[in-house]
Amino acid sequence: VIAGGEHSLLLFSNGSVLAWGSNSDGQLGLPPSCSDAAGHLLQGLPAIVSVAAGHRHSLALTADGSVYAWGANVPGQLGDGSLESTWRPTCVLSSRGSERVVRVAAGRAHSMALLSNGTVMAWGWDAFGQLGQEEPQGAALRPRAVALPQGVRVCQIAAGGVHSLALDEKGQVWGWGGNGCGQVGEGRVSYSSRPVVVLEEASSIAAGASHSLAVARGGLYGWGSNANGELGDG
Repeated sequence: VIAGGEHSLLLFSNGSVLAWGSNSDGQLGLPPSCSDAAGHLLQGLPAIVSVAAGHRHSLALTADGSVYAWGANVPGQLGDGSLESTWRPTCVLSSRGSERVVRVAAGRAHSMALLSNGTVMAWGWDAFGQLGQEEPQGAALRPRAVALPQGVRVCQIAAGGVHSLALDEKGQVWGWGGNGCGQVGEGRVSYSSRPVVVLEEASSIAAGASHSLAVARGGLYGWGSNANGELGDG
C-alpha cells in the first residue's frame, strides 16, 4: 500500500490496483468530475508490479517494464511531453532492449524511474534541482537521465517533496534537490542539483516531504526537517 499527498494506492498480488482519496486531478484513474472515491479499481492496465503516489499524480510499473502515469501534470510530472493533466493511465516509459524499468518513485510534482542497468530517470518539476541535472531546468516534460557519475549503478530510489535520493550497489546514499531543511544531507541548506554522496554503508532509503531516512551501519539514520519530530531523535 502506498500513501500519496491526498490519495492512496493498494497493489494486489494479481497485479490489480485499488485507488481512493482525492480525485481533484484524476489521480484515482477517474474523470475529475467524479467525486472523491472510497475505492476505485483501475481499469485498462496490464498486470502491475509496483506503484507510486505523488501529491496529485500516480505511477504504475507493469510486469513488462513499462511506466504508466496519470493525474496532475502542470509541471510535467506525468512525463508524456505535455502539461495536460489526464485521468487515463498513459505509458510514458518503456523497456529499451535489455534495459528494463525496475522501480518507480513519485515526489510532490516530480517522478523517478530506475532502470535495470542502474540508470535513474527523472521528470517533472525541477525548480530545486530535484531531477538531478547539471543545472535546474525548471521542468522536464519527458524522462531524463540523472547526472550521476559514470560507473555508479543505483539499486534503490526515493522521491521526497522536492528532493531525491538514490542508493547505489556499493551502499552509498546519494541526495539532490531542495534542501531548505537539510533533507539532502550534505551539511548545508542550499539546494543541490548535482547528486552528492551523503551516507555510506546503507541498505535501504526512504524520503518524506522534507526529511530522509536510511538504514545504515546497523542503525536507522534520519536528516532534514524535524518540526514534528519526524526524525525520531526525541
